[in-house]
Amino acid sequence: MDKKMEKIVPGSTIRDLYPSLDEIQAREAEETLDRYLALALRIHERIQLDAAAHADFKALTARGVRSTIPDEGSNPTEQDSSPKQV
Repeated sequence: MDKKMEKIVPGSTIRDLYPSLDEIQAREAEETLDRYLALALRIHERIQLDAAAHADFKALTARGVRSTIPDEGSNPTEQDSSPKQV
């Protein structure tokens, strides 16, 4: 395990994780993280309150669901490496 990762504990702050950031960068990173977490919470709450959205979410995140997007690049194990015909 990376020595830097060993120091990460619950409750770590941006400043703990990235001590080389100056004051402005650290504040910006904290604000960005706060906005991201607020968005994630709003998405979660909306999905929980809407039965149809919750069913869609469960279906989309079920194990074994394969991407239907050709050459979708986020999961290299699902990429088709065969040559494409033009």
